[in-house]
Amino acid sequence: DQDVVREAVEAIAACDLLVCVGTSLVVYPAAALPDLARRPGVLRVDVNPEDSDATADFDVRLRTTAEEGLRRLWPDLA
Repeated sequence: DQDVVREAVEAIAACDLLVCVGTSLVVYPAAALPDLARRPGVLRVDVNPEDSDATADFDVRLRTTAEEGLRRLWPDLA
């Protein structure tokens, strides 16, 4: 849906924190979205039990499940 993609592009273009959870970032066009957050001042975090070349340049890479990774990032939400 083009409206969903447009909204995602706008949100990522305005973010200062991007958390990608449980994705290998190999399916396009969604796989290209994290690149929009590659700019100074934006913290990019990947939470995924499997390593991926697509997230090699992320600031934080948590190799764990979504449940555990999100608990580590936001313990008060658990």
